[in-house]
Amino acid sequence: MQNVIRKFPKKRSGCLWSFARWILGLFILLIVLVPLGMIYQSAALKRDAQRYPYPGELVDVGEFRLHIYCIGSGTPTVVLEAGLGDGSFIWGQVQNKVATSTRVCAYDRPGLGWSDFVNRQFRRQAVAENLHTLLVNAGIPGPYILVGHSVGGIYVRAFAQKYPKEVAGLVFVDSSHENQSVRMDGGRVGPSRMLDYMLAFCDIVAPTGVFRLFGVANALMEDTGLPVELRQAAIATLNRDTYCRTIANEMSTSDKDTSLSSGPPKLGDIPLIVLVAGSSFGNQSENNSPGAEPGSPGRGNQRWLRLQDELTNLSTNGRQIIAEDSSHYIHLDQPELVVRAILDILKIARSK
Repeated sequence: MQNVIRKFPKKRSGCLWSFARWILGLFILLIVLVPLGMIYQSAALKRDAQRYPYPGELVDVGEFRLHIYCIGSGTPTVVLEAGLGDGSFIWGQVQNKVATSTRVCAYDRPGLGWSDFVNRQFRRQAVAENLHTLLVNAGIPGPYILVGHSVGGIYVRAFAQKYPKEVAGLVFVDSSHENQSVRMDGGRVGPSRMLDYMLAFCDIVAPTGVFRLFGVANALMEDTGLPVELRQAAIATLNRDTYCRTIANEMSTSDKDTSLSSGPPKLGDIPLIVLVAGSSFGNQSENNSPGAEPGSPGRGNQRWLRLQDELTNLSTNGRQIIAEDSSHYIHLDQPELVVRAILDILKIARSK
């Protein structure tokens, strides 16, 4: 009988070698592309600094500088506090209109807009102290009308609590609440673990210019309604290497500042207007209460409205306005409502 010699192909070693070559090729590609990307990003940052210089002034507040931009004249001065991750540019539509009636200032917290980056987490009290130091060092005396959007509402309340004699009035623009992360089923602002991972990845990759190359910042600013020139300047600030780290720091602190056991501080009889986004109240969702009437707010919105009612009642001189056609960004969707609220508070403050 003829012997049959069975030969088996060496598939295992062949597959391993192919995989190794693929990994080696990818490694070589990264070695080449990453330095090129970093050179591209560095050159782009220098170009942005020349094209879009800060419109206001950089003021030394101790260990770093904060950017503040003021226009108009008159008192009280209106101070605009942006929401999480937003720079002073987000107030563009509001600031220009308010400036026809009084002096109005928008500023950037550390790492946002044109302010210096500081890899540190600033809780609400520290934000208030930084803002006060900024206003003093910039030679902008009180009293102030403070306008706070989202988590910025918590920051201006901290300011009013610490410096009550310097505050002439307040406007909350769909403001966060100090207890919302406990009372809103996980919170409206609190970061998710997936978002934490995404921001960590962004922080690592941003210096290579990948996000700039794919126009991520452009997409974020596309529907803001801001003038083209201001939108381009805003995009330049979002393309900074440190933006993702700044957002991560702000999200961490805002999660803490919206998970407090104690409620927001009482504000006495200070003039106060609370603007509440209303565009989603008519949407039916799985959060709706059993037997809810069609078009009525879902459970989540009902909780949000209760929190906004509490904010309104912080002052004996407070009132609430529902921005029917606005998302969370009322100052972008219906800027005229925010302007009108500020001017109403201005009129009351001047009458005193």
